[in-house]
Amino acid sequence: MFAANFYTSQMKEYKVTIKPYLQKRVKPHIIKVYTDNNGEQFESYEGWPLYYQVIYKRKNTHIRSSFLRNNDKTLNHFSPDGGVFVNSSKMDSIIARETKVIESIIRFLENQDSDFDLSGFGAIYQYYAAGLHGMVNEKLKNYLQINLVFKLDSRIADFLNFDKGTYYSIYKYSDMLFGHLDLFETVDRERFELLKKFFELYGQKNETLPNHLKHHFEVPDNFFSDPLIIDFYNGRLRDELLQMGVVPKFADDLILEIGKVLNT
Repeated sequence: MFAANFYTSQMKEYKVTIKPYLQKRVKPHIIKVYTDNNGEQFESYEGWPLYYQVIYKRKNTHIRSSFLRNNDKTLNHFSPDGGVFVNSSKMDSIIARETKVIESIIRFLENQDSDFDLSGFGAIYQYYAAGLHGMVNEKLKNYLQINLVFKLDSRIADFLNFDKGTYYSIYKYSDMLFGHLDLFETVDRERFELLKKFFELYGQKNETLPNHLKHHFEVPDNFFSDPLIIDFYNGRLRDELLQMGVVPKFADDLILEIGKVLNT
């Protein structure tokens, strides 16, 4: 939807001002912070969602924090009064990280188009600030369902736990169970082998599998460190892959394949 070219020319950089604030125009969420190990004693705080005022080219817009993707209001609402989940240091760390993300998206887009302004930036920000691993995972799961499940038996979806499983785990165990079928060739093995490195580096540490499969297969113990979609477009992901020891040719092929996935 918001895809852009990788190669950019340096344009004039306009000043970007980002001002975080708590959106107190909405009804506060009452957050209970327990002060004992038994869950009986607690303190109550009023919490509000985190927003940013962004000023660029003498225009301004207000966007909600990407952190609000977490639907647990206890975790995504903050209070200036402090508390375990709502203390100022936690909010400060989110603001410090997110302001860098907001500016990096603006710098990337202004290099793409000299006429770029803040029109529709709220939706644009939510796209580029989304986790790359999660986006790739969901698109590939849909691809796998179309090319495997719908052509075999819809009950396979329940068996392989499409709702909670990851593409990495679903493909792996599908290959073990149905790899002997000619029909499975419709699911591109080359694509999986190429993207396998991406999921190994950035995959969920504990993949969710249906109970009846847990005793038969080992779950890879991958660490979780999710780059954002903007990191893919501005070249940061490629730089990070090279720092991890991925050879340039493989990194370029991987970047190309991820681009195909994002544009499907």
